[in-house]
Amino acid sequence: VFSAGEPATGLWRAPLDGASAPILLHGLPADHEVTGLVFTPDQQRVVYLAGPSGGPHELWSQSFDGVGSPQRLNAPLAPGGSVEEFELTRDGELLLYRADQDADEAFELFLASARDPDTSVKLVAAAPERDVTRFALLPDGRGVAFLADLAVDDVVEAWLVPLTPGAPARRLNEPLTVGGGVRELAVTSDASHVVYRADARLDGRAELWSV
Repeated sequence: VFSAGEPATGLWRAPLDGASAPILLHGLPADHEVTGLVFTPDQQRVVYLAGPSGGPHELWSQSFDGVGSPQRLNAPLAPGGSVEEFELTRDGELLLYRADQDADEAFELFLASARDPDTSVKLVAAAPERDVTRFALLPDGRGVAFLADLAVDDVVEAWLVPLTPGAPARRLNEPLTVGGGVRELAVTSDASHVVYRADARLDGRAELWSV
């Protein structure tokens, strides 16, 4: 599966041996692009972002065999809104995506089916002028770790929330010094720890932490 602009812009499928002509899975306008292609674990569907080059992108799913129409997985976007990134759960049934879906430049986390449209629900809501900046799914599917200034504007902290809409997020980092913040985070492969980099005790001195 690949994206191309010839003979038509969109998402294509072609056999590795070149025995047959490519099949167009999702046709797009000439100024559009496809990015972030990911297959579901059963290899039956491909999930991807598509939209104008340099402009807003939306989240799509299409069957590998091309049967049926591509399915838009995000809810309608606010003017200026875009889906920035997504990640599939290990079983490929759900996906989490970060988008300013409800208001331009207000980035939140949303949960949706990887196969069906009209299933998007907000997992992490942010107050005005607050944003989710990055996230990492726990490999065991119990939840997602993410960075956001949920509590104080422009003070980015590490949080954990289960994949249950409406569930409260739990702060992972210790109280931060004035000017401090969490810069990066990652989840161990066994989902037992979240590791993050932060200048938690002295502004400007970044250290590694594990919880």
